[in-house]
Amino acid sequence: GSRIRDIAYTFETDSYTGSDLSILAQHLFEGYTITEMTYAQEPYSQVLALRNDGHMMVCTYHREHQVTAWYEWEIPNTTIKSMAVISEGQQDVLYVGVETTVNGSIEQYLLRLHEINWQVAEDARCLDLAAAYDGTATTRICGLRHLEGETVTALADGNVVNNLTVTNGCVTLPYAASKVSIGRGYNCDLQTLPIDLNEAAVRGDYKSVNTVVLSFLDSRGGWIGQDASNLVEIKPRYDADGYDSIQLRTYEKKFVFPPGWTENGQIYFRQTDPLPVTILAISPEVSIG
Repeated sequence: GSRIRDIAYTFETDSYTGSDLSILAQHLFEGYTITEMTYAQEPYSQVLALRNDGHMMVCTYHREHQVTAWYEWEIPNTTIKSMAVISEGQQDVLYVGVETTVNGSIEQYLLRLHEINWQVAEDARCLDLAAAYDGTATTRICGLRHLEGETVTALADGNVVNNLTVTNGCVTLPYAASKVSIGRGYNCDLQTLPIDLNEAAVRGDYKSVNTVVLSFLDSRGGWIGQDASNLVEIKPRYDADGYDSIQLRTYEKKFVFPPGWTENGQIYFRQTDPLPVTILAISPEVSIG
């Protein structure tokens, strides 16, 4: 099927009732079939549904707080074949069997998603087919045969290093580092829903986002704008900062958008670096034309 429903007992009617959860993100399910499902309770209470095209739909679900949020997990050049969740200590860990293209060849791998419990930037593991090194500082990292010939990204002691090529299972960093993760980079994209002021008089009017305030939790990096073609980088460092690796920060930041009018007044956020970002709130100031 292509519908996902919950079921719960209600005291008011002394019966079980259910809601269609997939209707909240209908565009992710129309025309597709759900082939597998699993559930990861810790740490985020997520329902994971595998579509017949190899993409995974993830729903963060907290019924008691009326939270139901879907997103699509698509890895470039990769098809997810199967998945399973295994409880490991205090977290439920997702394992996926994938078919992926590496340097023009089709390969099959069993991948384990890294636990999301990073306290510092150096510990982040936001890369595809990633391998990690933790030891004496070195410029040469090996053990990357599974990425032979690929252009990869590294997070070396908390600093992003792009455009490394795997040769004979190794890469050479521009400087020595003791804690390194290396893998294929990917983008994480977020787009807000069209602005709805619940006023019939403004429906169909053009909207201009003048400013927006983002609230971040333990985050670093990212780009923001009104669409994917017009993004500006969120400055990670200021002149008053030191020059060690930039650490994760919890903060609020105001962005001023250039003048422009759109029908929906949406906001676009993209993370291109292998660094964590958690957005707690997006608060825009909008003009109606």
